Amino acid sequence: MKSGVFLFYGVTDIRSRNIIRDFTRTFHMPYLSPSMAPLEIKPNQNFEIHMKPDYSLAIIDMIEYFGWPRMHYLYDSDDGLNRLQMVLAALRNTREGDFSSQITVIARRLYNVENAHDELRQMDRMVMDDEKVIVFDLSTERDYRSILKQVKRNMFHRC
Repeated sequence: MKSGVFLFYGVTDIRSRNIIRDFTRTFHMPYLSPSMAPLEIKPNQNFEIHMKPDYSLAIIDMIEYFGWPRMHYLYDSDDGLNRLQMVLAALRNTREGDFSSQITVIARRLYNVENAHDELRQMDRMVMDDEKVIVFDLSTERDYRSILKQVKRNMFHRC
């Protein structure tokens, strides 16, 4: 490796994160990924560059700013579950002893985003509030479009 320039490139997920980190640290080789950076990584301890920003802290800021009492968190991947766990851990750390700002998080994994009608309908009927806070943590832009199309087509919470 001393004779050339090397770059390790790929998509990171929960299962591969530690292996990639070990390779980059051992060989002092940069790793470039279009994936989202995990929240727990400290920039000066690795050789990783992630092109997709982490938005977990933005979710936490929105929860605190708007004072949401309840939030539905719908995700479609292990990475979505990992971000949910990071959000819950951060909320637990910032809200210890502050019972006036507790939030109920109702989480659900969507296994088939293209046909999520039943899960969305069940979520809609679960809580009959006029306003629902729903955070979608989906893998692709196409998945977001599919969910929005289903919501518009079925006019949830109108019956």
